[in-house]
Amino acid sequence: MPFPTTRRPIGRMVPWIITLPNDLYPFGRVVAFRNHGGSAEQWIKEGKNVSEWPRLSRREFHSTLDNEQRRSYPVMTNSTKRIGLVGCGVIGGRIAERAIERGFAKIDFVCDMDLEKAREAAPGAEVFPNLSDVAARQVDLVVEAANADVMREIAIDVLGERDFMPFTMTALADDDFREAVRVQCRKAGTRLFIPHGGVLGLDGIYDGRTVIEELTIKTTKHPRNLGLDESTSGVIYDGPTRGACARFPRNVNIHAAYALMGLGFDRTHSTVISDPETKQMRHDIVVKGPGLEWNFMISSTPVGEVTGNYTPESAASTVGRVIGADYDIVMA
Repeated sequence: MPFPTTRRPIGRMVPWIITLPNDLYPFGRVVAFRNHGGSAEQWIKEGKNVSEWPRLSRREFHSTLDNEQRRSYPVMTNSTKRIGLVGCGVIGGRIAERAIERGFAKIDFVCDMDLEKAREAAPGAEVFPNLSDVAARQVDLVVEAANADVMREIAIDVLGERDFMPFTMTALADDDFREAVRVQCRKAGTRLFIPHGGVLGLDGIYDGRTVIEELTIKTTKHPRNLGLDESTSGVIYDGPTRGACARFPRNVNIHAAYALMGLGFDRTHSTVISDPETKQMRHDIVVKGPGLEWNFMISSTPVGEVTGNYTPESAASTVGRVIGADYDIVMA
């Protein structure tokens, strides 16, 4: 009789799940091991003391486990998939709000220095301030919505265990760090998801990157949204996107996302303009290649120091789409 198996959660290998025979089942114990895992499998193959093998649904199986074991073998339904949030500002808070409201995931933990704010955003979630505790949490997906330093500190350890979705793209402008991320993903069988956040047209940039020859992004923001003196006016950066990411790691994540998915950080051109009169965050994107030219503009009202109005809602929907397993018409 074939052994029953479970689905593989995002970025995590689930062992074969074998139930003990009926005469031991009242104890509610379960043996879990990988295929060719040793004496337990040999015992089963020999059929010792086996009269009938009970068949458990995933929910029934979960009922036999304690809380720690449940985190190791999550039931694969949208309502019980677990995500962890690192950062509970405008984006992290919206993700928590929508996850609870729409039921696409359970917030397992929130890592943030403001513990009270984190508790308010995700009631019932475990809240802690230490980044060193993040990677060990048994979740389906870790979401970073903090800053480039935090993203860089946790990425490798998290990807060693599970999938990771950062919303701070500028950290990936570091070639050595980006390569280390790729190596870790291949080694651990995990993925780093690039969310589009406030970016439009990212799928087209990625799909057409082999024929695109020119990609430029011009961003115009109020100086306070760039961390500058309120009187600062004019072009404050004009050059390769790599330099913009180094100078404005909190402000040009859109530039970094386009560079990552398109021509890279040296061939993508960034211009950053400070305008004390503007009330919008505006991005003008121009893409050129043989037989093609795209021009589009993104503009939104700030809802935080560096975040536009559209980005938090887009972020929540992206997390829901990645973590979800709906059998429905979905965006590829």
